[in-house]
Amino acid sequence: MIRLAPQSDELFGLDNLPYGAYATEGGTTRLATRLGEHVIDLGLVLGEDGDDAVFVEPTLNAFMGQGPTRWRSVRERLRAALEGEVPNGAVHRLDEVELRLPFEVGDYIDFYASEHHASNLGRLFRPDSPDPLAPNWKHLPIGYHGRAGSIVVSGTDIVRPCGQRKVPGDTAPTFGPSTRLDIEAELGFVVGAPSTWGTPVAGDAADAHLFGVVLFNDWSARDLQAWEYVPLGPHLGKSFASTVSPWVVPMLALEHARIPLPVQEPEPLPYLRLANPWGLDIEFEVEWNGEVVSRPPYAAMYWSPAQMLAHLTSNGASVRSGDVFASGTISGPERDERGAFDRAHLGRRRARRGGGRASHVPRGRRRGRAAGDRARPGRHPPEPRRGARPDPSRAHLTAGRVAGPQWGMASAKPAMPGVDAALRLLTFLAAQRGPVAAATVQRALGLPRSSTYKLLRALEDQGFVLRLPDEKRYGLGLAAFELSSGFSRQEPLTRIGAPLLARLVDRVGESAHLSVLHGRDVVYLIEERARNRPSLVTEVGVRLPADITASGRAMLALLPPAQLRALYPSDAAFASRTAPPLTYFRLKKVLDDTRRAGYATEDGDVTAGIASVAVGIADPAGWPVAAVAITFESVRPREELAVAAREVATELARAIRGSVPPVVE
Repeated sequence: MIRLAPQSDELFGLDNLPYGAYATEGGTTRLATRLGEHVIDLGLVLGEDGDDAVFVEPTLNAFMGQGPTRWRSVRERLRAALEGEVPNGAVHRLDEVELRLPFEVGDYIDFYASEHHASNLGRLFRPDSPDPLAPNWKHLPIGYHGRAGSIVVSGTDIVRPCGQRKVPGDTAPTFGPSTRLDIEAELGFVVGAPSTWGTPVAGDAADAHLFGVVLFNDWSARDLQAWEYVPLGPHLGKSFASTVSPWVVPMLALEHARIPLPVQEPEPLPYLRLANPWGLDIEFEVEWNGEVVSRPPYAAMYWSPAQMLAHLTSNGASVRSGDVFASGTISGPERDERGAFDRAHLGRRRARRGGGRASHVPRGRRRGRAAGDRARPGRHPPEPRRGARPDPSRAHLTAGRVAGPQWGMASAKPAMPGVDAALRLLTFLAAQRGPVAAATVQRALGLPRSSTYKLLRALEDQGFVLRLPDEKRYGLGLAAFELSSGFSRQEPLTRIGAPLLARLVDRVGESAHLSVLHGRDVVYLIEERARNRPSLVTEVGVRLPADITASGRAMLALLPPAQLRALYPSDAAFASRTAPPLTYFRLKKVLDDTRRAGYATEDGDVTAGIASVAVGIADPAGWPVAAVAITFESVRPREELAVAAREVATELARAIRGSVPPVVE
């Protein structure tokens, strides 16, 4: 047995655990995960019997088809196993194995979800049109059905395609190798659980079907594409090869990277509307011959993957395990944020060649490579090289958690647009883990670049924003901190919550309390004791460990995984009053149950014979603000009390412009 020792900042660490396929020299294809610079065999770690027999398969398709409950369970088991000892035979050095295509591709759809890229190509292919976007572009996520058989794993040689091309000014087309071969930096979404033919998949049900993501390089022959694409769209210019990373990062690893979509105007048709429109905060770096030539931001993408899935199934088409749909080229508004490099629309961008001199991107035979990817804050590594080679599609990913309100969305035109924009900017900054670049603010709010800088300067002058010149980033200033302090001094939670809890106690005949989260403790702000009910330990000002109380669990369930792990870095961080004592993975299961039920429970963990139910309240950024709880004798049924607690929590959340998280099915 061997114990691996991943560092807390490991680039392929325990927060990622992507899935892939590998083979040793002369061996068969096996399924694996990656931890640091090691490939870990899934079957030898998790077993190969019963439901785990899927890990004997050469591809992930059977496992992906088992559905989201199974995906979450396996991920938790895998992490727990890798924190202990694993069989020696399950561990291989990355440079000692061959990485293979991790899933059998079914159907492949390529979308066109970046407004900036669509505008760039519109100017390229329709230079005389006053509007670079097609009339339908903002009404539906445009896509085309690609060639699944041409999807290959990173490192596969790509042969320059031949086809018809027509140079402007020529009277007739010619046939031959493409002279304008390009890459497209994209994100590919891999379907896990299939859908039923004839039944569309609702956008809000996407999580039940989307298994994970891969980096996706959609090789493109621009000269062939320009000549052939009217009227039926691309064919030979796009069908010769697409390269995917050898590792599939689970959507579960990207939960903390979800952010609101940019403003969608006009409002999408009902089948494309989402209860919480979400995108992903993932930053790419495209490196060519050792030089970073672009940093495309996925956060700027106009259409959500959930909307893409809803659209491609809206006619009744089904999806199968192993189907892939790609985002289309990821591009931002700036020249150094573009994810495609055809010189006709990049202004002859220059890249460094091996000799160090500046030249246009070299032509000829190339190898396509997409890096492995990770889904947690920090810089993501490329797949290690095995010798020097041109690397036009290598990408690093950075994913940060941004949850909460729709920063760029507005249901109605604000009465004072400048004030509205300033408040949205401050709210956005308050939700970040640290200072951010102005371009990040601009994308999130959907504001013009000049307006963003004017707002930042004005708020900086008043002390609400702090500029860090060395980092070229912006964060909250001291004046914003004073607003937060004023909120605490005025005790709005206590003032608003007291009458609500008094009415709750009169209604249910049980004691109720309101608490907040402070580190690993809950602090009780209000206790409304019902008549003829036993005394409790939850008096005002009392602190109790959050992991053993219903109130604490309700608020812990609102935290992102990285923050939860930071609070409980080891089993020693847990209170010892439960039997058996909680561990991190037992707590995660408790919190998963809390999210599914819509409320948290504890029974006898604080006081023997006494139980509680609690509902958490989130602030506009998705972080826990407080919890409403009801405490009662264990013999009483809890469902009715949970409903009552949720109603009061919802009323309190509405008063402070927060929210009560929806029940997760």
